[in-house]
Amino acid sequence: TTFRPSTRGMPSSIQVNNEPLWVVDRIIVDAKTVKDLDPKKIKSVKVIKGAGATAIYGSKASNGVVIITTKREGRKKK
Repeated sequence: TTFRPSTRGMPSSIQVNNEPLWVVDRIIVDAKTVKDLDPKKIKSVKVIKGAGATAIYGSKASNGVVIITTKREGRKKK
């Protein structure tokens, strides 16, 4: 299967961006990068909305943040 992240709703204007901020392994990425992720390598997905998102990531997170953590191959637990 193909991972296709999307958010509901349509922008009210062409210039309006209502996409959330995408963060993969602590790095801010665009939606295309997220679409290219292998779903089998995703460990967890967390959504932060509202004031909490803005407090952590600033105004660029005004539409919320989707935080994706991937499985790290080769990492050994001690």
